[in-house]
Amino acid sequence: MQKIEERNGYLYLVDRWTRSDEPVIDVMGWAIVSHGRPVKVDRYNRHLIGKTVVRQGNLFIIASNNQYVNVNTQQAGFREQIAVPRPKSRVELRWHRGRWEKYLKAKGWVPC
Repeated sequence: MQKIEERNGYLYLVDRWTRSDEPVIDVMGWAIVSHGRPVKVDRYNRHLIGKTVVRQGNLFIIASNNQYVNVNTQQAGFREQIAVPRPKSRVELRWHRGRWEKYLKAKGWVPC
């Protein structure tokens, strides 16, 4: 799910997804543009931060009010990788299908 976030005073469309094979969350952001320039956060657009955005063809629509935003999809504004910390546990842990699991003798592998 894509959301609008603020980074360094500008608005970005941000997408996050968890890798299934290793404990990492990938984050990618694209600049929201107006007249070919990135949009700075101000009192007129601050209410957009945190809104969910849905893609319909070449348009990105804000789900709550059907307002569209223009996104520079030619190149990503930023890309990050965030490590998912290993939970504290006394039993064996593994990363499996995008989540931490622990091994219980009676039940086998269960979500943490």
